[in-house]
Order: sequence, then C-alpha cells, then structure tokens
Amino acid sequence: MMLYARSLDMDCIYYDYEGFGCSDGFTSCDCLERDIRVVYDYARQFFKGEDIYLLGESSWSVTVVLRVVGSVPTCHLAASLYRSFAASKASGFPCEPPLGGVILNGAVYSGRELIPCCLLPNRKDPYDNAAVISSIQVAVSRLLDRSVRSSSFME
Repeated sequence: MMLYARSLDMDCIYYDYEGFGCSDGFTSCDCLERDIRVVYDYARQFFKGEDIYLLGESSWSVTVVLRVVGSVPTCHLAASLYRSFAASKASGFPCEPPLGGVILNGAVYSGRELIPCCLLPNRKDPYDNAAVISSIQVAVSRLLDRSVRSSSFME
C-alpha cells in the first residue's frame, strides 16, 4: 500500500483492529466497528470527507479460518456515514459528503460463507456486507483478490 500511496501522493493511515496483528486486546464484532470509526474520526480532523477513501481487505488463509475481515467494518462504516448524511440532508442541515470513495479488496458477501452455520444458527449475521452495500452513496471499487475463497459480491 505504501507504494500506491507514494505514487499517488496520498496520506495513509494503517492500523490493526483490536486483537489482530500488533494490536493487543480481544477480537469482537464491536471492536471492528469501533476501531474503524475512531480512525475515520481521526482522519476527519485533517481531511474533508470527500478526500477520504476507505480501503477494506478481506483475505482467506488455509491455516487460519479467517485472517482479515477488513471489508466488513469498511462497508458498515461507509453505510452508517451515508445513512447519517442522508438524514442530515433530508432535514435541511448543511453537510458535506463523508467519503470520497470505498475500495474493497476481496470483499466477502456474508459471514455465513465464512463461519460454519452451526456457529450462527439463529443469530443475525454480523458480517452481512450485502445488506449494507446499497446504503453507500459513493463510488465503491472492488479489487479482486483471488485468495478469497468465499463468493465475492458486486460482480
């Protein structure tokens, strides 16, 4: 990513979700959404929304059930930002678009494709990108990551 950032003269913020990579703590769905929101709020201190692009990567590993689920919180944050944007706009509040775009690399369609159904028998799918993608009112680019074994969406 640094090569892309340098060639495009972009600033990048990288981070590990709580419990992943070099980050301490314990992994949970709540942490994923909270962590990306904190990073977005930090970036908004320095950049206008239209200058912020979210990149979410999901990749699969044979040795680890799920290595990265970055497309999930990316889609959920973008959808949340655009629902708030639409509500503010409808109420007549002056507001600017919250994002310039969303880039998904190896995005998953649904967590049900990644998690054995016995672990999500009657629970709401916490990784349901398909349910939120229509709320994102900005260009969404999808990069194809051939290492993702689940069905990708937006094809």
